[in-house]
Amino acid sequence: MHYERTEGTTRYLLFPDRLTLHVITDNRLDDVKDVSEDELFTLLETYEWVCR
Repeated sequence: MHYERTEGTTRYLLFPDRLTLHVITDNRLDDVKDVSEDELFTLLETYEWVCR
């Protein structure tokens, strides 16, 4: 399971089980960030995500 949100041509994939955020711009993986549990909850509360 992961969460996804889109902003223009950028997609964000949030994997709570791995505590990682993948940033995809123009169908290319731009960045993979490790996030803490606090950052994970902040991201989920701040933005609208779709569970996939």
